[in-house]
Amino acid sequence: MSINGALSTMPAQEADAELTQNATVLEFKRPTRTVPIDRITVPDSDVVSSGYDLRLLGSFRLTVDGSPVTTGSSAQRLLVSLACFGRQASRDRVSQTLWPDSSRHSARVNLRATLYRLRRQCPALVHSTKIDLRLPAELHIDADNLRAAALTLLSAHPDEDAALPLVPFTELTLDLLPDWDEDWLLDHQFSYRRLRLDALTRLTDLLIRNENYGAAVQTALSVIQVDPLRETAHETLIRAYVGQGNRHEAISHYTTYRKILRDELGLEPAAELDELLWHRTKRHARGHSAGRCRTGSTECGPVSRSGHAAATAVTDGDGSPLFAANRVRPRQPERW
Repeated sequence: MSINGALSTMPAQEADAELTQNATVLEFKRPTRTVPIDRITVPDSDVVSSGYDLRLLGSFRLTVDGSPVTTGSSAQRLLVSLACFGRQASRDRVSQTLWPDSSRHSARVNLRATLYRLRRQCPALVHSTKIDLRLPAELHIDADNLRAAALTLLSAHPDEDAALPLVPFTELTLDLLPDWDEDWLLDHQFSYRRLRLDALTRLTDLLIRNENYGAAVQTALSVIQVDPLRETAHETLIRAYVGQGNRHEAISHYTTYRKILRDELGLEPAAELDELLWHRTKRHARGHSAGRCRTGSTECGPVSRSGHAAATAVTDGDGSPLFAANRVRPRQPERW
């Protein structure tokens, strides 16, 4: 008996129930159409990715909604490579970068296995097709944010102060995964270090312009700690010391820096540093000649009996003159 004939002999309620049941069965058995993988619509990243945070400065750290996620080394290397490649790269480029000693087939197999394990922990963190892989734009990566802040700082006009509050100083002192020893990562580490050191040097200049000499000293020292031969950092540090009024610190650092240049490169500091120290010391000496020299100060040199300033040569440890300075000492009362 057909379905329609059976329904005609049933009460109305039972017929409706039977019709609904058969319709459900027919709908469940309806064949589905296979969609090519490259046409699959990517879920809304605002929903699946907004809670992810990837930190690469200092050390690797992946968090989801503030909670840390423990991932394997292969998954970490995959995420770091995509972040360094601009958040998107082809499958072949990633696989050959991460497994350079493996065959092309083995590298692809390793990449698929790494993606499978990562998706089980962090769904939709890496969007993939048959051709390429990419990280969602909403994923927060600290290195990208610091790079943008550094470029903004470097492109700011010298008289602009608006860029100062936008620069996180503590994060600018961190390198890109300094404990990682990967050949493919070396160029990215070097490039980021140069960028952050340039940004710190520029930040020191802006701080000096705003007469924030204490902060300027700290930023300059952080640059010198990483790159002891960077002349611009030494110059800004000496300028900050002079701005503070710490002429002894300025001269002492100049002596140390001059010795480093001589021993390491056989060079002399820039003439601008001599001019800076000479100009400030000469002006200070004029102030002393007007009667403002502190009694008992060791910074005052010998004078003639009439109280006029005598030329004094300031030397470093080996007796070489740093720069000439007119220094005075208060006139002593004559003995009867």
